[in-house]
Amino acid sequence: HTGIHSFPTRRSSDLLPVECVSYEDAVAFCQKLTERERRAYRLPTGYVYRLPTCVEWEYCCRAGRDEPAPANLAEDAWFKGNANRRTHPMGMRKANPWGIHDMLGNVIEWCGDRLNPRMAAYQGGSYEVEADRCAAGYLWGGSLGFKTPALGFRGQFSKHEVRERAVRHDPDRTTGSLRRHQAFRTPSDGISWVRGQSPQEWSLQANEPQSCGHPHAAS
Repeated sequence: HTGIHSFPTRRSSDLLPVECVSYEDAVAFCQKLTERERRAYRLPTGYVYRLPTCVEWEYCCRAGRDEPAPANLAEDAWFKGNANRRTHPMGMRKANPWGIHDMLGNVIEWCGDRLNPRMAAYQGGSYEVEADRCAAGYLWGGSLGFKTPALGFRGQFSKHEVRERAVRHDPDRTTGSLRRHQAFRTPSDGISWVRGQSPQEWSLQANEPQSCGHPHAAS
């Protein structure tokens, strides 16, 4: 829509979130948007557009709340129980306390952190997953080129550029985190996690589809 990048999205309206976006697509979009805005002198010195880190994403999602998800999720998010297996126009659900819509549900969102050199993290749940998986801190991972109709991204305007980094496992997080994914098959990318002896040794047994032809049903 901005004229700087083209995605193989299935959406039929600009009101719907962009989906079928890989990590590589999302990073490239943010880089090109940064370059365009710098050339137009609309970007302050030192600022960039980029993907949020997992910590930044969760901080904005919680918006000062202790709980990982609102008590009445149906008011705040589109998930398997109310979405009718499709995305919905942005902003139709209740905003979080900081006025941000659709942090949970609708489409899951890429983050800037890597799980390992071949995979990146995404968070937030989507229209494909059950309500208990639409929660701050619940983490998925996919290959850098992976795309699905339930996966998009949310760029952020930042004073600092963050280098790609590996996610560090925190066993004390109250919800989500890689700790919950021992032998867990993710609903949207068909990847099974296999845990090693340390967080850095998480590996995967994968059938990593690159097609964006149809939604993947939650398991």
